Amino acid sequence: MQAYSSEQEQIDAIKKWIRENGLAIFVGVAVGFGGLYGWQEWQDFVNRRAEQASTLYNQILIGMDNAQTGNINQITDELIEKYSATPYASRAALAAAKVAAADSLYDKAKERLQWVIDHSQQADLLSLAKLRLARLLILENSIDEATALIEGNEFPASYAARVAELQGDLYALKGEVNLAKGAYSNALNAEIPARNREMIQIKRDALDPVSVAAIEETGAGETAEVSE
Repeated sequence: MQAYSSEQEQIDAIKKWIRENGLAIFVGVAVGFGGLYGWQEWQDFVNRRAEQASTLYNQILIGMDNAQTGNINQITDELIEKYSATPYASRAALAAAKVAAADSLYDKAKERLQWVIDHSQQADLLSLAKLRLARLLILENSIDEATALIEGNEFPASYAARVAELQGDLYALKGEVNLAKGAYSNALNAEIPARNREMIQIKRDALDPVSVAAIEETGAGETAEVSE
């Protein structure tokens, strides 16, 4: 540290340092405040968009609760166009796919589900879309496509039972009895609701001896279900 011969020299040195570095300090403080303000503005913007998207999605939920889904595609399209980065766009697409499938508009349902698969950043919604699309492919007898969709992707642990059941359906429909039994057993060993467990057990029992007709009656009904 430099030694000063007098108090005045020390004061002069401090003044010189401020003259040389004061602007940099000021700019640094200004940038710091500006960055903080900009981040807060961005957060406010994101929150406003999320609220707007939520309001639109709630319209879909209310319509579905009251069996009034005439405007579901219009709202879904708006969410996809304006709020595609929010989870509400994917949720709306899933809801629209459910309504389309119920009306036997399978191509439209597949289109909505594929959008979720291509754009969603939420693992839960992405997995749900894949499972529902696989079920629709089974309805169209596109067994290989459905198999590729399930076997070629990873799913969260919470989806283990659903995936195993669907694998069992696919194996059974292809006549691969032992693999189907194993998949159904895996599903039964997972945590699942009692209603689902009963259905899976029926499918499992139908394989002794295998009865594809039974699978199609019990399993296809479950497999075709896209509203789980």
